[in-house]
Order: sequence, then C-alpha cells, then structure tokens
Amino acid sequence: MDGTGTNAERQARRMRAAQEAGWFVKVIYVHIPVETAVRRAAVRERPISAERVYSYHGRIGDALEHMAHIADAFEIYDAPTPEPGHTPQR
Repeated sequence: MDGTGTNAERQARRMRAAQEAGWFVKVIYVHIPVETAVRRAAVRERPISAERVYSYHGRIGDALEHMAHIADAFEIYDAPTPEPGHTPQR
C-alpha cells in the first residue's frame, strides 16, 4: 500500500485483511521536514495544497502509533536533508 496513512482505521482494515490473507505487513515511514513536503507537493503533476500537507502532517503521528500495534514490523527513517537528489522537478 502507498498513501499518506492518515486514515488510521482504513489503514488498519487493509493491514488486517492482508494479514488474514497470509501476508507479512511492514510499515515503512520516511519522515521529511514538512517544509520539504510542501515544496514537493506544489510541483507534483497533480499539486496538493500546503494546507492539506500541513493537515496530513498534523495527523500522521496518531495514525502511525495506531498502525504500529497492528503491523508485523514497523520502521521509521529520517530524511533530514531538505532537497535530496531524488526530489522530482518540473
């Protein structure tokens, strides 16, 4: 699965369904500074508003805590550099 992960109940439902089907569920979350996320969202093919990015950022902590109790494995990575080489550009 890929997505913002901010809808914890939907993510939990999907994770449990995958586990019931025999899948190993691993959550990988890569943290980037919110300012970097706002810049990246603005240059996407389908841009996302800064307000929406800030909203997601404000909700992700609770969602991750919820998912951590369900997943078979859970990893968080920090990507502190504001402009890594893989940043998509237009």
